[in-house]
Amino acid sequence: MGGKALENMAYGILGNAYQGLGDFKTAICYHKRRLKIAKEVEDKAEESMSYCSLGNAYSSLGDFKTAIDYHKEDLKLSKEVGDKAGEGEACGSLGNAYQSLGDFKTATDYHERHLKIAKKVGDKAGEGGAHGNLGTLIEVWGISKEPLITMNAI
Repeated sequence: MGGKALENMAYGILGNAYQGLGDFKTAICYHKRRLKIAKEVEDKAEESMSYCSLGNAYSSLGDFKTAIDYHKEDLKLSKEVGDKAGEGEACGSLGNAYQSLGDFKTATDYHERHLKIAKKVGDKAGEGGAHGNLGTLIEVWGISKEPLITMNAI
C-alpha cells in the first residue's frame, strides 16, 4: 500500500473517529481530505465511500440538503463502479435524509429501492434496515402500506 493510500486510509479513520465522538465538523474536514486524495488518485470506490461519509456527517449535523447532495454522488459512483451493495446503502441513506426533511414519498421510494437491491445481493442486514425504515414511515408518519405490498410482491 502506497503513501497516498495510507494517508487516505488515515483520513477516513480519523473522520470516522471524530464522527463517533460527535465532532461532526472535524469529521467533515477529514472526510473532505479523504475525498480530495481519492479524486487525485482516481479511486472511484474510495471517492464513493468519502461521499457516503460526508453525507452521514452532514446528516448528523441536521444539514439534510447537503447530506442528500453527497449521498447522490455516492449513489452515482456506486452505480459507476458496479457496487450494488453500496448502491443499496446510498439509497437507504437518501431515504433517511428525505424522511428527515418530511418528504415521505421520496423517502419511501429510496427505501424501497434499498430493499430491492438488498434482496438482490443477499444483504440481510440491508433488508432488515430497509424494512425497519419502511415500517417507521408506516407507523410513525402514517404513510400508506401500499408501497410495501407492491414491494413484497416483487
